[in-house]
Amino acid sequence: MRRSIRLALPLLALAWPLLPAAAEDVRFDVDQPPIWDVTDRRPVPAPSPSDENEVARFVDVYWFRPLDDLLAIRPTFPALDVNALDEVPASTWYLPGKTGSPAHLAGSRAIRAPITPTPVGGLERGGPWTVLEGSLESELPYLILSDPTGARLRVDFDEPGTPELRTAATVISSRLLDAAGYDVSPAEIAALGRDDLALAGGALEILAHGGHAALRAEGLDRFFAARSPAGEAGEGPARVRVAVAPLPAGILLGGFPAHGVRADDPNDLIAHQARRSLRGLAILAAWLDHARIREDRTCDVYLQPENYVRHTLTGLGLTLGNARARMAGGPVGFSGLHAFHPRLLDPLAWKPDQPYEPFAAMQWADALWGTRLLLSFTDDEIATAVAAGRYSDPQVADYVAGALRERRDRIGRAWCARVNASDRFAVGSPSAGRWTLEFADLGVRAGLRQPEDVVYLMTMRVAETGEALGYQSRGGERLQFDITAFAPGEWMHRLDPGRYLIAEILGWNYRGGALLGRTRVHLYFDRSSGPRVVGIVRD
Repeated sequence: MRRSIRLALPLLALAWPLLPAAAEDVRFDVDQPPIWDVTDRRPVPAPSPSDENEVARFVDVYWFRPLDDLLAIRPTFPALDVNALDEVPASTWYLPGKTGSPAHLAGSRAIRAPITPTPVGGLERGGPWTVLEGSLESELPYLILSDPTGARLRVDFDEPGTPELRTAATVISSRLLDAAGYDVSPAEIAALGRDDLALAGGALEILAHGGHAALRAEGLDRFFAARSPAGEAGEGPARVRVAVAPLPAGILLGGFPAHGVRADDPNDLIAHQARRSLRGLAILAAWLDHARIREDRTCDVYLQPENYVRHTLTGLGLTLGNARARMAGGPVGFSGLHAFHPRLLDPLAWKPDQPYEPFAAMQWADALWGTRLLLSFTDDEIATAVAAGRYSDPQVADYVAGALRERRDRIGRAWCARVNASDRFAVGSPSAGRWTLEFADLGVRAGLRQPEDVVYLMTMRVAETGEALGYQSRGGERLQFDITAFAPGEWMHRLDPGRYLIAEILGWNYRGGALLGRTRVHLYFDRSSGPRVVGIVRD
């Protein structure tokens, strides 16, 4: 079968340049480097905190939004938060490598921070802790605490009868998403007692279905008594296991909407459903089974004294299968983890339990970006993140780490078999005066398929007219396309502003099935230094 696809490709390649091709509308400025850091941190007035109501959100998601979509014509469009190389630059939404340095970001591709076992700092800083806010009756109970210096923490709890499940999920998922580049405060396991806490004047309780009321001491007493190892009577150890994470200094504004922008934030200029950083998050959400992602599982923070808004992910205690399975009993930690088994995962069909607009808007290029980010996590890093969850049963930790590894590979294998996974484009010069366009197949590089499982066809076109100058096909270990032959001879001898071609890349699997998507690599033939990649478009 693999031999047949190799025999068929030249015939297809001969026909392909004859097909009509629209002129390329996009031209990149060859004198400007790609943007690696977005300036969305300008000081702005403090936006108004939102008061998200779960009932209103449910009606909007399931009734009003589908009706609006049915009556309106909404064309699909590519992500808008990408640079000339089709990468997501650093911003208040996404920070690869956890640095703001454009030089660092430009020096490596799709880069994220390493996962280390270093504690993140929390309750060991000492109290007394003042309770500012809490949600005691929701499916993911939490408290917001403050110490005398003003430092704040978010504390998440396990539910009675399911010890370790949600706290471990919070710690593991927060560390993985933080390393991926999302604004998540890495959490750690600690212990907290009712006697460690005092209520602030005006402390609020966030109600289960939206709205708020005064948080009362009796409510805190009952909450801790129900989670005491001795049961309702409150006898025995007074401290309970929690997941704790530091919060940035500033005003908590509530969740960011899944559709549109925050109207009172002048820095928020791209509709959230058009952000690749949120669309591609669907791949990581499938990995972690973040089935309850929605507005109230996010939070905008107005940083002070910086005076701009940062966009964070919260409410991670329902990841790792916890949202899909509400079963008690079994070994410690296994109560909900059966739903996290890799064999229950259909990578291409996964979706959260409620519609989330950025995920619904995901296109193949967004999925490729998220898959590349997912496959960058190593087995050792996964084990380090799971160890931070501090499961009391080593078998549970082994199960979770193994499930994360297998889910990573299943998702990567499925998407790389579905889309045009050409990646890491660069111009090489194997000999003087000769240049090649080189790239890697993401699935092959990750070891999820063999080099002979995929074949790519490059058609070189003129940018202004779309005219095809010729084609080449390649497969195997090294994907190198000779581009010297496509440069007109006069380009080598005089300054010509039209020294601009587009290499169009299409892919096929070994069965002859076309991979989803077309990648167009824009090349400028610089007279002094030779050709270079100035832009990448995936459509």
